[in-house]
Amino acid sequence: MDFVSEVITDDKKSLCAVLLQALVNESDAIDTAVLASPDGLMLAGTGIDDELDVMAAMSASLISLADALSSRSEDGHCDKVLSESSDGTLVVLHAGGLILTVLGKAQANMGLVLSASRDAAKKITQAIEKS
Repeated sequence: MDFVSEVITDDKKSLCAVLLQALVNESDAIDTAVLASPDGLMLAGTGIDDELDVMAAMSASLISLADALSSRSEDGHCDKVLSESSDGTLVVLHAGGLILTVLGKAQANMGLVLSASRDAAKKITQAIEKS
C-alpha cells in the first residue's frame, strides 16, 4: 500500500476538501486551492480552475524538482515554491506528506497568500495525522 491509501481515508479527504473550501472562502486574495498526493493525484480541490487534476500533477512535479535541487545544497529540503506574475501568485508547499497548491488572485499580496497557505497546510497536516 502507498502513503495515500494507508493514511488518507475518505473521511480525511472530505475534511481536507472542507479546509480547502474554507481557505478560498475566507481569503479575498485566493482563487483556487488543490491538495495532491506526492505522485500528483488530486485528493481535493476547489476554485475557479477547471483543470484541478492537471494542476495537482504539475504542482507535485514542480515541488519534487525543487526538492531535488534543494537536496544539492546544504539546506537539503524545499519548504515551498513561490511564483508571481501579472495574472496572480502561486504557492506550492508540503502539507503532511501531501502537496498543497494555492493560486492567489491578480494583484494579491504574496505575503497574504503565503500566510493563508501555511495556515491551511498546518490544518491539513493535523487533519491527516489524527488517527
